[in-house]
Amino acid sequence: MQELARITNQDKAGILRGLRALEIRGFINFKHDPGDQRKRLVFPTQKAHDLSTKVMKDVRAFEKHLFYGISPDEIRTFFSVMNTLTDKCVALGATKFQRYSLKRDSE
Repeated sequence: MQELARITNQDKAGILRGLRALEIRGFINFKHDPGDQRKRLVFPTQKAHDLSTKVMKDVRAFEKHLFYGISPDEIRTFFSVMNTLTDKCVALGATKFQRYSLKRDSE
């Protein structure tokens, strides 16, 4: 939870409230860290995995329609330009940007 608070720039109490809501809805489970019983680790449930699979299927279908009629070279050029712009933004001090890619988490 501490890591989630750090990454999202939120307070731990707010993170815990959000995680409890996800636990009540059956999307996550808490488990104690075997190496440090004071720490609680957060794990997704099968319900969360199932929802993620459905959402990614919908996202990929949308992406397929979005890129329909655009050549792979044009798409690569687009992402190359976006990455160049992102690098320039980061160099100018905007550090919250992520690089663009056609790679998927599951690949």
